Amino acid sequence: MAILSTIHCLDCGKAKEVVCSAGSHPTVCPDCTDKKEEKAKQDHLTSLARLSPHERIRRLEEQAYNVAHAPRPFDPRQRIG
Repeated sequence: MAILSTIHCLDCGKAKEVVCSAGSHPTVCPDCTDKKEEKAKQDHLTSLARLSPHERIRRLEEQAYNVAHAPRPFDPRQRIG
């Protein structure tokens, strides 16, 4: 169940009303969270801009390999034998 709660954001220092689930107590407002995520994305893209196309393709291939060969989560419905 969603509730409307007033929080004191630890990043911007403002009191804001946020919608959160019962039992959760956010300490950072959604605006500051969005700004952090956007900054992290821009930092990542800036670091990629420094790489050569060959290095970028190599990283993508490594990630695709890791996804394809990742261990599958345990499923108790699967039986051995």
